[in-house]
Amino acid sequence: MKNWRKCLLLDLHLFAFLGVLLFPFPFHLFDFQQHIAPFIFGNGILWMSNHLSGTPLKDLTFTSDTPELFYLAGLLAVLSLILAITVQLVKRLRQNQQLLVIFCRIVCSYYLALQLLKYGFDKLFKAQFYLPEPNILYTPVGQLDKDILFWTSMGTSWSYNLFMGLMEIIPAVFLLFKPTRVVGLMFAASVLLQVVMINYGFNISVKLFSSFLLFLCVLLVLPFLKSLYAFMVQQKSTALPPSVSLPLLQGSIFIRVALKTFVIGILFLEALFPYLKNGNFNDDLAPRPFLHGAYEVISMYGNHNDTLLQPFPVKRFFIHRSGYIIFQDAQDNLQDFKLTVDAGKSKLELTDYMFQITQLTYQIQSDSLLVLQYPYHSQQYRLLAKPLPWQQLPLLRTW
Repeated sequence: MKNWRKCLLLDLHLFAFLGVLLFPFPFHLFDFQQHIAPFIFGNGILWMSNHLSGTPLKDLTFTSDTPELFYLAGLLAVLSLILAITVQLVKRLRQNQQLLVIFCRIVCSYYLALQLLKYGFDKLFKAQFYLPEPNILYTPVGQLDKDILFWTSMGTSWSYNLFMGLMEIIPAVFLLFKPTRVVGLMFAASVLLQVVMINYGFNISVKLFSSFLLFLCVLLVLPFLKSLYAFMVQQKSTALPPSVSLPLLQGSIFIRVALKTFVIGILFLEALFPYLKNGNFNDDLAPRPFLHGAYEVISMYGNHNDTLLQPFPVKRFFIHRSGYIIFQDAQDNLQDFKLTVDAGKSKLELTDYMFQITQLTYQIQSDSLLVLQYPYHSQQYRLLAKPLPWQQLPLLRTW
């Protein structure tokens, strides 16, 4: 029975290590990592989807909560179990099982710290929960999906983003050092539990990955649960189990310090890379593209610009910072197009989801009115719109 417990413990640690290694993630310094799993398991996952699922996959997309990611998690669970049983059956490997577990725990600790640093800085610099776009602000609340509603609410508060960012960065730093690692794990567990519940409660599509991070946290704190229970619940004087290092790291102090400093530096560089590269440390203040904003239609003409259309087919339109234009009709239905702006020729190029292209000309009048002229069904239409002061909406006011 004891061997089976050891096997299960090794299985969990191997699954954690394989997840760290193979769950695709958009790293900046380690961009190759997100291509490893598709290269190794891509064909196998396609075969599984074709034979085990009623909806076969055509392309592989290892993002968010896609079926591919769940298939990959299942494959890694099977692979880790096979490896754990193999270690138990081979005596030479079984003798080094403890070292294998220690190695997995070290890797998982630093990986968890990296993820907390990354998401912490993303909140601190308003990159994750960014300021809501004008089209979201003018969409009725009842028409928003839960995840967009949550994202919008979070994006309106810089102070809460600052708080949440620090609540992730602080335990990340604690995880990097043995004396504070257990405190960091307890701290991180409370933060990640909240994150997981938010993702499930608001149907935010990182449920699997956030659950995996919480699993890492629970796995890493597992050896200390008995001592923590004795101290915190039974109020007994106790000591935490001593931390064990790999023999390779028990030599020269200079080598250990140099290696640790290098690894920590790499983790911080990875987490801070996009901000150091772009110089954007507060996305709320980042420059928006030309014509960005919300516009209300005040008149619309058809039939070669001599007939006033009533009611207006378009109530408002919005120019998104990511290169989209979104039209809102009288019933608050939204239709978006990919947008390319040619400021030199005063032209807008709209591309729909069928890759059909429509070209518009625009003009900014002295009274700040924006005039759009475009063809539709062999006719020319002219739309006059005024910019809306979306930054002054009550939701964006700071008190």
